[in-house]
Amino acid sequence: MELNKKETGMKMNFIKTSPAQNMTILVRDILDRSMHWTVAQKLMRYDSIHAEQVGFIESAADTAASARLQMMGGEFCGNATMSLAAVVAKDTGLNEGETLETMLEVSGADSILKCEVSAQGDVFVCKAEMPPPKEIAKISFTVSGSPVEADIVHLPGISHIIVDAAQLSDQKAFAEEAIAELSEKIKGEAFGIMFFDEAKQFMVPVVYVRDIGAPIWERSCASGTAAVGTCMASRDCKDTELEVGQPGGAITVIAKNQGSGTRLWIKTGVRIVAEGVAYV
Repeated sequence: MELNKKETGMKMNFIKTSPAQNMTILVRDILDRSMHWTVAQKLMRYDSIHAEQVGFIESAADTAASARLQMMGGEFCGNATMSLAAVVAKDTGLNEGETLETMLEVSGADSILKCEVSAQGDVFVCKAEMPPPKEIAKISFTVSGSPVEADIVHLPGISHIIVDAAQLSDQKAFAEEAIAELSEKIKGEAFGIMFFDEAKQFMVPVVYVRDIGAPIWERSCASGTAAVGTCMASRDCKDTELEVGQPGGAITVIAKNQGSGTRLWIKTGVRIVAEGVAYV
């Protein structure tokens, strides 16, 4: 169904997923991308479908890919990538115990990404290839008058700052002040601050999407998990597989050091929790 800007009271065919409770709405209708942010804002509201993010399912330009995921701000999102892989598996009728491989185009990624999906009860267990990191660096900023130095991982479509959560008493205040400064320093569609406690292997993610202009405290963040795995693999100079607990559940990151750089995968269970028509 093709929609244009002049239509009001539009009907949106959607599917809502829960990858480690990072509630995600995927819109099945084809929209002009100039409408994505307006529609996403409405769908994310508490009095609508309510979610942390919205992606739009499009036809892929590359014939090797099953579909394209275009995120609401043009950013990259790992959990939404796994969500679309689960939707592809559902639409193909994947049965209990079966596994499906699918290739997806995703906004913010420079190449198509391979995903593996297996059906286990009411959960689709998804393992998705991540775009390789562009750079691991240090970043300096100031919070409450004190200098902070942290690792930053630049992924295609999003960057993540890894902050030692064990050293902080007020993550919300820290994030609000840091984001105000970092939004001027970091270019691109989106960035996140990952409050990571290495001893507990637990992370609290907050993501800033430039088009939204406000922080989103997410129940989980797959690309942030990949960034943590990248940092640890780089620091320890060895392959890393780590299950990172988060407020909404655990996501596993697999990081392999290769001569050409780091290869990354993420893995978690995705539940499809709702499907139907929304009015915006």
